[in-house]
Amino acid sequence: MKSFLVLLCFVALAWSQETPECACGGFISEWNDLFEVLHLPPINVDGCEDYMTCHERCVDEWTFLTNDGDLDHELPDGKTVGQHMCDNLSEHGDVNVHPYQVFLYSNLCRGPWFYDGQGSIDKLCCLNGDYHPCF
Repeated sequence: MKSFLVLLCFVALAWSQETPECACGGFISEWNDLFEVLHLPPINVDGCEDYMTCHERCVDEWTFLTNDGDLDHELPDGKTVGQHMCDNLSEHGDVNVHPYQVFLYSNLCRGPWFYDGQGSIDKLCCLNGDYHPCF
């Protein structure tokens, strides 16, 4: 009976574990702080040690969604990548932002964020919440 109870506890614990997940996002950096300006869809991975898959899939998602870092790239909803970033910043009260390079970061299983070696072609500038080319 005790063995069954212990087995049941292990099954319950395993069942409650979350699926290992890789998070990706575009960030700007200011005074050693990172601010997420673009949240990419989460990616399921095999385990919380699968850093290479997380990195590669984030780079692939960034390349596809932003046309390799082009903030002027138009998404299916008709908005540019840059406008989505300005919209996200506006939701947090940051309507005037300029000029910032946007960098791709990833984290695995809610761990620390790591720079993935990718960045925007252009710099991000938002004026009154609207994306515009930086001068």
